[in-house]
Formats: sequence, C-alpha cells, structure tokens
Amino acid sequence: MQSSDFETYFKHFPYLNERFTGVFSIDNVPKKLNYRHFCIVNTDVAKENGSHWFTILRHNKLSYEIFDSLSINSEKENNLKHFLKFNSDFLEVNDSQFQLNDSISCGKFCIFYIIKRMYNLDLDYCDFLCETFDSDLSKNETLVNNFCSDILDDRYWFIIMEEIDSSAIVQKLTIEPDTLRLQVPFAMSLSGPSQSIQYNIFSH
Repeated sequence: MQSSDFETYFKHFPYLNERFTGVFSIDNVPKKLNYRHFCIVNTDVAKENGSHWFTILRHNKLSYEIFDSLSINSEKENNLKHFLKFNSDFLEVNDSQFQLNDSISCGKFCIFYIIKRMYNLDLDYCDFLCETFDSDLSKNETLVNNFCSDILDDRYWFIIMEEIDSSAIVQKLTIEPDTLRLQVPFAMSLSGPSQSIQYNIFSH
C-alpha cells in the first residue's frame, strides 16, 4: 500500500479524517499527537523504500497506543522508543500477531484497527484486541481485506431507521465515536416511551 492510499479510506469517515495526522517514516514521526488523533508510520527511515506499516493513536491525554499487525516484542519496542519523540513512558503495544507472515496487508490492518478502535475507545486496549481479532490469522486476513473493500463501496455509510409502524427512512450520516459504537455489520436498538428505532448498515 502506498502512503497516499490511506486517505482514500479515511475520507469515507469525515470524523476520522479530521483526526488523521498523516503518514510518516519512522524517523519523521511528529513530536506529539493531539488527543484522539492518529498517524500511520512506516518502519523504514525516509531514505529507504518502505517495508511495513503500523499506526500510533493518542488514545487519551496520558497514553499512546501502537498497533503493529505483526506484533511488537521488546526488541521492536526499544527500537521504536529510539525514534519516537513523545513521552514513551505511556506506550501501550500489542505483543500478539494478527497478520500472516507472508501477507502484504499491513496497511489494511492499520485502516481496520483505526476505524474499529476510534469507535470503541471505551474498551481497554487488550480487551479491544481480543474482541476484534481472531487467533486464526487467516480469518483476520479475510476480515480485514473484506472490510477495506466494503469501505471503498460505501457499504458502511447508509443506515435504515425503522420505527414501530414499519415506516422507514434512509439517511447518510456522519457517525461520531462519542455517540455511536461502530460494529460491522451492526444493529442497535434505541427504545423510548413511544418508539423503537433499529439501525442497520446495509449494502446498496
């Protein structure tokens, strides 16, 4: 995946695209990220061709999450701390691998992680990873690649709102993480004194 490809996916989610700081080589990572902003980083320095993508998210005001689909061991974490200019005492990393070794889907794993995580920030990082990924790496590959293909087809934009009387309207919404948890596909009921509304993502 080329660095210019990431925005192609994030622009389908305006809320996220506003928080996308950019794509960087490991030696050009910003000194800080704003709260709930993220960036995509390549493990190579700027003068090299690029080899593997991972992502950094400022999860809250005190901590950063680093997600690498090939996992981060202690050696890799120490190497990251050599380049990262922000306070590396508050880093959370994943030590589990989710991508096949011979796969070239690391960029898509970054996209999948960011979109799912930004709509599930209330979860602990480890809990989120356990709920999101499978121990079967092949299943993860299928999940992530299908997810990214569906984004380009706008399958996660349209929502049907059905009321008790079976009337329905279709709206194109900007989903914001603080108001709606994104599960793909998902259904959520909102019940009130006089109505029940069901939200379903559908493919048009």
